[in-house]
Amino acid sequence: MNKFIVLLIALLSLPIYSTETWKTVQIMKSPARRVCGLAYDGRYLWHGESNGPGILYKTELKTGRRIKQISTKMYDPGDIEWLNGFIWVTEENKIPFADGTSKYCVKKINPATGVTVDSIAVDVP
Repeated sequence: MNKFIVLLIALLSLPIYSTETWKTVQIMKSPARRVCGLAYDGRYLWHGESNGPGILYKTELKTGRRIKQISTKMYDPGDIEWLNGFIWVTEENKIPFADGTSKYCVKKINPATGVTVDSIAVDVP
């Protein structure tokens, strides 16, 4: 697939640049109002929408066609990573816990069902 790097520069588009010439080779429009995170699962690009519905979009790389969308029930998803068949998403807002503390969370999401299968609380100073 040649050497391409995907850079997230604009809020509503995903420009794809050649690493050899650094010229834009493709721009994909996103249905998200505010794009966040970007992951590649080996075939598709995944990106999210923050400050609102917390939706993840699965997008075909060559055409930019949206294949699937998943509601994460997160208000503000941030970074996205693909690892071992799961999507890992950071929650950009602190989540309150029963013990009175609040922490950031990283959620492990099943891309087929959209279900959060694990959540890791992270202390950030």
